[in-house]
Amino acid sequence: MSGLALQPIPHAEGIAFLKGKPAVTRRAFDALLPELQGLAFTITGVEAVDVLQRSRDIIAGLPHGRRWDDVKAELLAEISPWLISGENDEEFAASFRAAKRRAELLMRLHGFQTYEVAHSKVLEEMGDVYSHWRWQTMGDDKVRKSHAAMDGITLPRDSPFWRTTWPRRGWNCRCQLVGITPEEAEADLARDAKLDPEKRKYLQGPALAQLEQAGIINRGPSEQYNLSAEAANGPQRQFGSLRISPADLAARYDADVWAEFEKFAKAATIEGGQTVWGWMNGSEPKQAATSNYAGADAP
Repeated sequence: MSGLALQPIPHAEGIAFLKGKPAVTRRAFDALLPELQGLAFTITGVEAVDVLQRSRDIIAGLPHGRRWDDVKAELLAEISPWLISGENDEEFAASFRAAKRRAELLMRLHGFQTYEVAHSKVLEEMGDVYSHWRWQTMGDDKVRKSHAAMDGITLPRDSPFWRTTWPRRGWNCRCQLVGITPEEAEADLARDAKLDPEKRKYLQGPALAQLEQAGIINRGPSEQYNLSAEAANGPQRQFGSLRISPADLAARYDADVWAEFEKFAKAATIEGGQTVWGWMNGSEPKQAATSNYAGADAP
């Protein structure tokens, strides 16, 4: 019984991932390329960077093991002075409800994304344990149809599909990857072989090629979804991290647009006196995390 954990164990990598998101004002956020916006932290209506920093760090209590409701209450108290107002009781109550929804959204977006990043890194490091990864949804009516079609789909851990598309890459996705051992995969395959092709979780032949090469999952005549196209519209980053390669990012834009953005990124400072360019390239902040956005013009 000595190995039994009676209290939540802080997820150090998850905490580091979340606190590594730069806190930026909405003006700075809007100046970022769309691919980078999903990697930064902002709250519309909050202009004080210190409030943004504290809000981000409060959400970091989730991977630290704090209760969801406790984190939500503290976050709501932090952002309320900026978001709650009204000339009468009805307006005040409406803005209070909106602030509660905002707190919930922030926790889901940043907390779940951070969990997925840290979890996927663990899966990669446990390649000697898990031979396959499985896409698993929450199984409720809030799951988008394309992800419901992916529920249970199991591919080898080295499948090229996982390098371009994975759970929680789309906005507000709650799906996750689950590691599957070789023994589990062998037993599952025996059961899977008895199912109709469109119901099988272990894809083979043309169905596997279609998913790996084009990101398309086909579960029947009226159930064909393009996961790659969907992922392209969500937060872009490297698998297992909250970073995106500047070289990969530059390749998506023409030279003039990229040159304008690079000029902005090298001049604009964000949290800790770090430039946007330095953050993108992984350099350390110049000072303690107290600086505001310097106000460089957006491209």
